Amino acid sequence: MCRLFEILNTPQSGSGAFATRDIPVGTVILREKALRISPRIKFVDREDQLGPYDPCIPGLEDLMDAYDGLTREKKEQVLELSSHRPERGRSPDTREQYLQLWFATRTNSFIEDDAGYRSRIPDKSFPNLLSLAITRVALFTVASRFNHSCAHNALHAVEAGFIELRARCDIREGKEITLTYIDPWVEDRAAQLERSWGFRCCCPICDESNTTMSPEVRGNYEKMFKQLQYWRNGDPLSGFAWVRRHARRLEALEFLGCSYALLQEYVLAADAYEYVGDIAKKEHSLEAALEMAVLSCGHDHDTTQRIA
Repeated sequence: MCRLFEILNTPQSGSGAFATRDIPVGTVILREKALRISPRIKFVDREDQLGPYDPCIPGLEDLMDAYDGLTREKKEQVLELSSHRPERGRSPDTREQYLQLWFATRTNSFIEDDAGYRSRIPDKSFPNLLSLAITRVALFTVASRFNHSCAHNALHAVEAGFIELRARCDIREGKEITLTYIDPWVEDRAAQLERSWGFRCCCPICDESNTTMSPEVRGNYEKMFKQLQYWRNGDPLSGFAWVRRHARRLEALEFLGCSYALLQEYVLAADAYEYVGDIAKKEHSLEAALEMAVLSCGHDHDTTQRIA
């Protein structure tokens, strides 16, 4: 079967994936086995890292050992990946090959663990945490070529050593296929993307010079982001108050393509509607949750099976 995308070089974003034909919503675009680099790694406070090769960095020795065990072809694939290197010290005995490996892993790896939503976003989504223990870190040489957009058109899930990408909307032939690297409610997304990956986001939402998105639509996006940020950080709601705000929250999540958060919202909605005695809306919410689980994770995923 013909691959649904091709990897092309772009003047703005380096390599990117572009649709080779029209892709209907829900279509599996890519299923790739991990090129596992480190089964466990821990990022520490950057101020404590004297250099990228500081021996105190947990997991670094595992990273090197795993890399040494790869075939020559796989080593070359890893070293060809993009490698964003923030300014920091360097140990005098650093080998350039391992330095490239370190930053390529930091830039491109995806988390695979049991923490729910975290398993659906790249490891690169947590650059500001002082300390983060990760169960497994997986590297995918093809999936890593997909660029970021705040207005992404594809979803991704990582499970059992595989990553799966699905279309979250209809994608026309020739259109770039994009993922999102950060949570939709993150403040100052453009600055965080530049700090962590070394690029300024030029998606229709962030690029004010882009005439394909009207100021009204861009303003609506920003409004949705602010609403989600408030719901994330504000006082919790319960009972009837929760139900009254449910529709607006769903609208924002769906508009921004927050697939896993939207799935969780539908499941919570079912509980809320049961609480207020509206069984019909409870069943409707469960049906919507199941539909979103199939779109995001597929029919055989554990999440889908639990809802069904």
